Amino acid sequence: MTVSKEAPHQFAEIDMNLFSNIDYESLLTISYFSKANGTIKKYSKLSDALRKYQWFVIAHLRAQAIEKELLKIKIQSNILMDPIAQSEFSKSVYEMIIYGKAALDSLSQFFSDFFDLKEKSQNCDFKWEAFREKFEKKNFCPGLMADLEYWLTKESELTNSISSSRDHWIHQEYITVPLLCPPNDIGCLVIPKLIRKYNIVDDDFSSSNYYSIDQFVNIHHNNLARLISSIITSAAAIESDGRKANFPDKHMENRSSFFPCGITEHRIWKGVLIGPFTYGANQGKPTDN
Repeated sequence: MTVSKEAPHQFAEIDMNLFSNIDYESLLTISYFSKANGTIKKYSKLSDALRKYQWFVIAHLRAQAIEKELLKIKIQSNILMDPIAQSEFSKSVYEMIIYGKAALDSLSQFFSDFFDLKEKSQNCDFKWEAFREKFEKKNFCPGLMADLEYWLTKESELTNSISSSRDHWIHQEYITVPLLCPPNDIGCLVIPKLIRKYNIVDDDFSSSNYYSIDQFVNIHHNNLARLISSIITSAAAIESDGRKANFPDKHMENRSSFFPCGITEHRIWKGVLIGPFTYGANQGKPTDN
C-alpha cells in the first residue's frame, strides 16, 4: 500500500464527514485556489475554527448519549440518582459552549485576516456589536448578523446566547443541570433557560424554564453550522473569483480527513483499519481482514 503525499485540501485534523456536500466542496475550492493564489496562510484561523467546531460536536453528542442511556432505565418505586452521569453531562454541555465560542473566536480572527483588517484581538469578537457591524459592511454574509444577534451578543441573561453563557460559566458560575425523576416531556437531564442560578425555577421543570438537550443542541449547533457554512461558501466564492476548481470527481466522492499517524514498523501494509470510535458512528465493529 502506498500513501498519497498530495492532499486534496489543506484542512488537517478535521473530520470532513461533519460537513455537507456543499461545505466540503467549498473547502476543496478554497484549497485549490488559495494554493494557486498564494493565499494559503490566510486560512489558518479557519482551520482552527473547524477543529474547534468538531470538538463542539463531540461534546454535544456525548451529552445526548448520556441522557439516552439514562432514559432506558424504567422508573418504578425508586428515585434514579447517577451523580457521575449528571456531572459528565454538565461537563459536556459546558464544553459544548466553550468550544463553540472558541470556534467563533477563530472565525472572527479569520475574517479579520481575510480582509486584512488588522483588528486588535480584544475587538475581534462577534459578541461586540461594533465587530458585527464591520462584518456586515463587508457584505460577506448579508443579513446573517441580524439573524444571529440574540445568539452572539453578550448582553443576555439566557442560555441561548453562546457568548453570554460562555462568559458567565467561565468567570462566575458553573452550569447546574437537574436530573428529573421520572422524566417528563423534555427528558431527564434538562438545561435552564436562564444563565444565573438564582433565577432558576426549581419547582417547575417544564419547557417554560428548561431546554431538553436536543432543543439546546439545535439552537447552538444550527447557528454555529450556519455561520461556518456561510463563511466558507463566501470565502470560496471570493477566492475562486468566478472560476471553477479543476479537481477530480473522486475528491468529492471520497472525503479525505487527515490526522497525524506515526508508522513504527516497516512492513507491507494492505490497507487502513478504521478504529471503533470512528467506525462506531456508523454500525458494526471494525475487523482486520
